[in-house]
Amino acid sequence: MKIFIIIAIGLSLMSCNGTSSMHAQKVETMQKVEYTEERRLNKDFDSKEIFAVSTMDEVTNLYSRLQDPQFNRSAPIPIIEAGESLLVVKPKASSATDYSDIEIESIKKNEKNIIVKYKKIENGEYKDAKKTNPILILKIKSNPQNLILKKVN
Repeated sequence: MKIFIIIAIGLSLMSCNGTSSMHAQKVETMQKVEYTEERRLNKDFDSKEIFAVSTMDEVTNLYSRLQDPQFNRSAPIPIIEAGESLLVVKPKASSATDYSDIEIESIKKNEKNIIVKYKKIENGEYKDAKKTNPILILKIKSNPQNLILKKVN
């Protein structure tokens, strides 16, 4: 009976240790993704909360959708090269009076996913104009397949 208890304790310790090392390996495979902010605006247009464009045709189409009709050209269209993409981050407002802006905390990737973590920040200009649709366009050196957007506090 004592041998059975000793074996059971030993097996449980080994399985916990194995799980811990497997988790450590998953954490190690996440790599930081460098990015540059291309554009920040507030506009209501129909899209996903996060998506990527990786061809110049897609970039041109995106910027034509974001164009302010009051101006001939409201923002220059960035050039992307092979292996680069633009990430468009447009989280949904939590309420009709959510006049906050967004700030990127981190962008990390593994073999399958790019995870973008952001937080909401106060923006007096958005509050005064009652704007609720912040959009952030970032350039990254990657062509993502699966994007995950996570809000942090």
